[in-house]
Amino acid sequence: MAVLDTDGNTISIGSIVEFKSDIEQVGKVVAFKRSQWNNRVDLILEGDFQGEYIGGTTRTTMPADDCWVL
Repeated sequence: MAVLDTDGNTISIGSIVEFKSDIEQVGKVVAFKRSQWNNRVDLILEGDFQGEYIGGTTRTTMPADDCWVL
């Protein structure tokens, strides 16, 4: 399965991606999963996240096409 970011770049396990959740955040891709709500691919990300929405967590899920590879 090819997983692409918002700019069409390929995302792999271990890729570092940036995304917006409260503020611009950075996370490392540790897994992929098919979204249960639509045909999008979600990224399972690990990092030290900040902000009111995901602040204080170390793992989150974001749609691949809402992220961009650094």
